[in-house]
Amino acid sequence: MRFFRWFCDPDLAQYVEGDLIELYEYNVRNKGIKLAKVLFTLEVLKLFRPSIIKDAHGGKLNYYGMFKHNFKSGWRSILKHKSFSAINILGLSTGVAVCLVTLIFYRYETSFDSYHEQADQTYRVVQTINRGDSELHWNTTAYPLAAALRNDFPDFTHVTQTAGPMKRLFALPSEGET
Repeated sequence: MRFFRWFCDPDLAQYVEGDLIELYEYNVRNKGIKLAKVLFTLEVLKLFRPSIIKDAHGGKLNYYGMFKHNFKSGWRSILKHKSFSAINILGLSTGVAVCLVTLIFYRYETSFDSYHEQADQTYRVVQTINRGDSELHWNTTAYPLAAALRNDFPDFTHVTQTAGPMKRLFALPSEGET
């Protein structure tokens, strides 16, 4: 109890001390005196936190003074080591910017068709064009493709088509052609 009275703010001690004594007496009745002493010590140690600790002058800790001190010493360090601080601030801001851009890109890429109830059943036909050593992918399809998908694949309940600014001619090779 002496340790508790030493660190606790006097305004709070009178309220908390009564609760500690009641808890101790309850534990003595139900768990025995040895276990009650151990539990009492643990409860006092749990109360050892900044919100109820008194400072050297008898009042509570001054968080504003601590914040002011840390801000002032950090500012002095920045002014003393300007190039090192500039590198650190530049690196931190670059890292945060890259993280935010990655998050925005991820949210953009995962937002397509997510508003549909059956988004997991939505597909897109992509046209692949081979030109020498390069391969192009187009998200546009010819208008007759939608009709062909509706007729040839009855499992597709809804089909739509998209087309870009260029005209496409869709033809099937005749026999003998490859």
